Amino acid sequence: MEHAKTIISQKSLHLLDELVRSIRHEVPMIANQSLQLQRFWEEEVRFKAVSSVMLHEAACLRAKVNNLASINAVLPNEILTHIFELGALEDIKDLAHLPVFSRTVSHVCRLWRGISIATPALWTLFHPLLPPEVTSRAKESLLDFVIHPYKIWVNSEYEPADIPAFGHQLVRARSLRLILWVAAHPERDLMLMSCPAPHLTTLFICDTPGRGEPISLPDQLFAGHHPRLSEISIHWCVIPWATWTTSLLSNLCVLELVGIAGKHQITMPAFLSILRACPQLQILHLDNAWPFVVFGPHRPVEPVALPALRSFRWVSASNVSATNMLLRSIIAHRTVRVELCAAITDEVEVLLREGEERSFDDSVTLLEAATPRPSALRLNHSHRIHIPDLHGLEFDSDAADHVTIIFPPTAYPYEGDHISLLSNLANRWSFEIQFIALSGMTEDDADHLIYFFHALPNIATVSLDYCECDDRLVGALTAQSWAHRIDEISFRHSDIKADTILDFARSRVPGSGGSDRADLSPLRRLVFNQCEFILDETLESLKALVPEVTQLRPYYGP
Repeated sequence: MEHAKTIISQKSLHLLDELVRSIRHEVPMIANQSLQLQRFWEEEVRFKAVSSVMLHEAACLRAKVNNLASINAVLPNEILTHIFELGALEDIKDLAHLPVFSRTVSHVCRLWRGISIATPALWTLFHPLLPPEVTSRAKESLLDFVIHPYKIWVNSEYEPADIPAFGHQLVRARSLRLILWVAAHPERDLMLMSCPAPHLTTLFICDTPGRGEPISLPDQLFAGHHPRLSEISIHWCVIPWATWTTSLLSNLCVLELVGIAGKHQITMPAFLSILRACPQLQILHLDNAWPFVVFGPHRPVEPVALPALRSFRWVSASNVSATNMLLRSIIAHRTVRVELCAAITDEVEVLLREGEERSFDDSVTLLEAATPRPSALRLNHSHRIHIPDLHGLEFDSDAADHVTIIFPPTAYPYEGDHISLLSNLANRWSFEIQFIALSGMTEDDADHLIYFFHALPNIATVSLDYCECDDRLVGALTAQSWAHRIDEISFRHSDIKADTILDFARSRVPGSGGSDRADLSPLRRLVFNQCEFILDETLESLKALVPEVTQLRPYYGP
């Protein structure tokens, strides 16, 4: 109220005071408490109603201000236009059915509306059901088609009556994104690609993952007339390789294949020939593409050079031979980003073999470009690809110091031996690994992990997450004969026993019952997160032995 007195006239203050008195209802002090509460609540409702009226008046004034002045008059129009174009592009990539971003900025203020309406690039998102007052704002610009066919045919009684009109519009298409998620009549939906597309540069086709009978794409698209097509992304469909190899799959800059069904197979040499026909290829992403067939492990294959390649991703849950051939048969600049999530055998084919020569040129095979240099290693049974009877490796060359090794799911019997794989990893990375994280490890994994830890002398930090073998592993670390350097361990959802961790902490304290050996590193930090056997008294005892002891408790919200 004191602030109001400085900006409101005496007359307005007097009227405001009268308004408050007229709204307030004096509640007599009566014994009936429920009646008092009822009257207080009614008074509160009246004050809130008046407050809403005042806020509405203030909002109307703010709207008038926005119409007269821009939100940010400092930025030049060119910069605002560029920012708006990025937002409009996100709508297209996100498969939006409306140009949501462009419509939003056009309603913010007069300046922004003027810029958005005058910028055709903000209105290129197109589908036949958009109102003309929206599509006309693109003027003569090429259009970015985002097509959900079921929304187009909903009023046409499942007859492709609009195909000719759509084909005429496709002449202006710069990109086409066809989403077949609920396609009941895919043959009708695919007819949308039967007309020429002379300006088309980008094609994205996506079916529903897990469809009982994947959609088979036509042998010919756009009546064979798509001279500028340079980016193709196909998800969860069947590709007619024999005809596409000579028509669509050439001179590409981007090729992305996700969940391609194996109804029509293609040999790896034939696929490498496709890549050879795309010398300017910059992005190659192959995610669970099943059709690749490799005949004979020793069959020589001529390598393909892709000097412009800057991103390669390969996700494969089973095809070890295809992984090996791709990595060894594609040559790119050594700065190429390589992302792998692939099944491996105990020999770890995705790593250079011991003694295998390295190139010192700028052009290298993907195998050499993907060589990890890990200081951090994660082992887990939880993963995003299904590998029932093999191990897996996950790696991104942009983070070459982090590698994940995937163990087969615990729900499936595994007849192999983890020791061979872990031994091969230790031989390559014995001195590099300083941090190791275990997730979902079982009691049966304990002996393998103890062996592996012995082979990695420079481990300093260990993270144990949802593991069943914590007690045995920490018990082994307590042995005085093991001169490891581990000084930090974190436990999450662990059954670690109080006596086990206390014995370990004491074993690292020189004197006081521990070892006096100088080569043993004292514990520096312990972290516990939802560990039921670690009680408050355990924490107090540990704090006398370890400089930093932290107990993280679950947060259940306010």
